[in-house]
Amino acid sequence: MIRSFVTGLIAASTLGAVFLTTSGTAALADADEAIKYRKVIIGTMGRSAVALADIIKGKLEQGDNFAAIAEQMAHAAELAPDAFKTNTVGKGKEKTTVEGDKIWANWSDFSERMETLQAATRKVADLAAAGDRDAAKDALFGEVFKTCKGCHDTYRQ
Repeated sequence: MIRSFVTGLIAASTLGAVFLTTSGTAALADADEAIKYRKVIIGTMGRSAVALADIIKGKLEQGDNFAAIAEQMAHAAELAPDAFKTNTVGKGKEKTTVEGDKIWANWSDFSERMETLQAATRKVADLAAAGDRDAAKDALFGEVFKTCKGCHDTYRQ
């Protein structure tokens, strides 16, 4: 149910620019829309991770939603690789956070990093759903944030 809600929310946020196909991949209208969509997916994942960290640190009183937020983060990670399939280097007016052509020139490495991120976020979501917040915390602050940083250091401008 959460997965359907998150998918609908993400799709609705880019309505008019993104059409989800039956396989769940995004068909994008143009480079600017591809960049906007990418920002929605990555932003959802990032903001979810920060919300989880803030709950763990006691800065945000949303503990009852911990598992749902973790699931939202994991689902956004599942959508992330498709959000980068459109090479937008030098196209459109929308500002991109991607550094040059690095992602598409190194698609194999980038894809592996996305798979690692998907596994790490899925682990957090599964642990949170099982009620093991301590293990979810360790996976979030360890695997997820480490994976995010590694990719940002390599591919983000």
